Amino acid sequence: MTQSTMSVRVISRQDEASDVVSWRLVAEETSLSLPRFEAGAHVDVYICDGLIRKYSLCNDPGEEGVYEIAVKRDPVSRGGSARLHANLHVGNSIKISQPLNHFSIDETAERVILIAAGIGVTPLLAMCHSLHQSSKIFELHYFARSPGAAAYAARLKNCNFSSQVHFYFGLNPSATLLALQDILLATSDTPHVYFCGPAPFMASVKLLASQCLPPSHIHYEYFSPASTNPCLTTSHSKSFSLVQVLR
Repeated sequence: MTQSTMSVRVISRQDEASDVVSWRLVAEETSLSLPRFEAGAHVDVYICDGLIRKYSLCNDPGEEGVYEIAVKRDPVSRGGSARLHANLHVGNSIKISQPLNHFSIDETAERVILIAAGIGVTPLLAMCHSLHQSSKIFELHYFARSPGAAAYAARLKNCNFSSQVHFYFGLNPSATLLALQDILLATSDTPHVYFCGPAPFMASVKLLASQCLPPSHIHYEYFSPASTNPCLTTSHSKSFSLVQVLR
């Protein structure tokens, strides 16, 4: 089935970290408004020459008519992130899909733990806004190489739920693993856990979470080209090193 598309216009562009740029998008036709979306949703972005990439909607889902995406420039980019960073500016238009969601929040969750590494923070930002608005108990744990590499760090430090945000900068592999153990294995209840980041990081979080939580409480997703399913639904049996987690 052909995915329907919408034409959107860039109304702002901002550097969010040393290699991360965000764009705020509105409907190109001023008489139209973009459809509402739920936390965890993403859109397919049609870049050029048949190139399609999936990016999370990271702004507050309660904000009507505006979508925000953030993209990390991959040094070995096959064209997606590099072209967006170089060519997408305020006033430009681009086509995107309707919002899609394979990573929605379980409404029955009484407590939620969000864990991000690097650019994996983007889908969790929208979740933070939704959980805060619904007065849910939640916390965000954000791992990055450095403060300068942590997209949205400044906003998170000054938001209404800043006391629920915890940063971990420049940890070596052993310290990263210990921090994840403290987050996941010290819990005395059965929260729902949502996480996103590089595949090795996600595999490590999933392995630890599976030691203390039922499978139905463990939620994660990563993005890949549109020809494949964006939702990772099976665990990896392969062991990963944490050496490359935050790169």
